[in-house]
Amino acid sequence: MKVIVGSTNPTKLEAVKQALKIVWPDREFSFDTLDAPSGVNEQPLSEQETIKGATNRAQFGLDNSDADYGVGIEGGMYHIDEQWFVSDWVVIINRAGQKGIGGTSRYPIPQSISQHIDENYDLSAVLEKKHGYKNIGKLDGYAGLTTNNHITRTASNRDATVIALAPFIRDFWNN
Repeated sequence: MKVIVGSTNPTKLEAVKQALKIVWPDREFSFDTLDAPSGVNEQPLSEQETIKGATNRAQFGLDNSDADYGVGIEGGMYHIDEQWFVSDWVVIINRAGQKGIGGTSRYPIPQSISQHIDENYDLSAVLEKKHGYKNIGKLDGYAGLTTNNHITRTASNRDATVIALAPFIRDFWNN
């Protein structure tokens, strides 16, 4: 089975590899990546926009490869009441057009970081410019940073990918 991940981020690829091996341990997979455009803002600021970005990445991967499954992963921030949160969304699309969606846990963002969101910084830029953390999105992510790596971005996205695979696992999704 061929899988294309619409990102060259190594944490996203590793999350997809781990999830597929959990769900289908006896299947053989080949993986490829490409830098797929999200078609949304660099820092999505709603769950709808984040899901759209993940969907666009998955579809772009399918449209530009011979893969059986396209996977898109997009991170975004959401304002709920007076608190900002960050999470990732995973979208998986197969050649038949069947789609699965899964989301990570939502991690709260403290005021010391979220106050800079209005300055048009994305979360990674704020963490680097204001707090000195470099390449956080390609390492353990905000999830790893905020939980002291008890939950990494790879682990969080692995679980969200398993959730996104639900329609491909259970028949009741297709009835």
